[in-house]
Amino acid sequence: MGAASEIPPPVIRREDEGRKLGRIRLHLVSSNFGSVENVSATGAQLVCRGFRSPISRRDSIALVIDGLDGPIRIAAQAIWVKRRGLFRHVVGVEFCDPDTTARRGLIELVRRAPMNEIYARCEGLRKSA
Repeated sequence: MGAASEIPPPVIRREDEGRKLGRIRLHLVSSNFGSVENVSATGAQLVCRGFRSPISRRDSIALVIDGLDGPIRIAAQAIWVKRRGLFRHVVGVEFCDPDTTARRGLIELVRRAPMNEIYARCEGLRKSA
């Protein structure tokens, strides 16, 4: 089997959930609140570390995602917060009317989503050399 058969499908969509759009799984993408697990056109899922979550339900936040071409700044609102383990929280955020620059940055990030793990591996090899 080729390498393409080993890559999991990036779009996550289940019929039992009330999501409007599918989600794109991301690897090694961080933000100012933690790592970004997946993203869609309307929101994202963040994993925050710490004993207490830095974000509460219905908080308005200024999210800064580390994109491949620079930071992506988006106003967002926390829709739900769930505890995952002792020092981790998962937060679902909804984007609040992102501007064209933020949309363009998200599109570029999603287009390169299957490749971010490969980029990170190359960076790790360069740093250790």
